[in-house]
Amino acid sequence: MYGKSICSSHAQEFHASQAEGRFDDYLRGWIGVSKSYPHGIVHFAPAVSMEQFDCGFDALQMFARLEGVNEDTIVRGFCTMPEQRMGDLLPSSL
Repeated sequence: MYGKSICSSHAQEFHASQAEGRFDDYLRGWIGVSKSYPHGIVHFAPAVSMEQFDCGFDALQMFARLEGVNEDTIVRGFCTMPEQRMGDLLPSSL
């Protein structure tokens, strides 16, 4: 759901999507832009754990191919790292 018309929780949206598995089996977070993040931000919430590293890295590679994502897009919540530029995490993908 987008904008100010949010009418359900993430768990409800997951259930409505009829995706396989459990809600907690999936990486979650949000992507957006703001005055503080003019080049965008990918925020994993909860943070990607070291056990989820491969899935998190795959997600970053997928996001790197999206229009509007560039080397200055910020990644937050990736394992134990502080906020990082996408270009520092995936220099050859951008």
